[in-house]
Amino acid sequence: MWLRLSKRSREVGIHYYESAASNDWGPCHQRAVPDQFRALTQPRLLLMLLMGALGSGSLFTVFTYITPLLEEVTGFSEHKVAWILVLFGFGVTFCVGVSSLL
Repeated sequence: MWLRLSKRSREVGIHYYESAASNDWGPCHQRAVPDQFRALTQPRLLLMLLMGALGSGSLFTVFTYITPLLEEVTGFSEHKVAWILVLFGFGVTFCVGVSSLL
């Protein structure tokens, strides 16, 4: 099933790229501002915006509070904490890439 979704995603991406390259924005570009605000009442859009906000907020929290925790509680040096955070960043990036395939 994910192969069909993946193929559809590529088709949508190619269509978007072609329309962006030709500056043909279509009828979506001509919508009024109240129509755009009305779109914010759609539950799927609100869910996606909420997921983005929670994801960004959680990363901010991790990077803010994990450094003192690693230095004071576990006893890692500042140099090791920097590398731990780099590995954490790579892990997050890899997991997002894998989950986008599902």
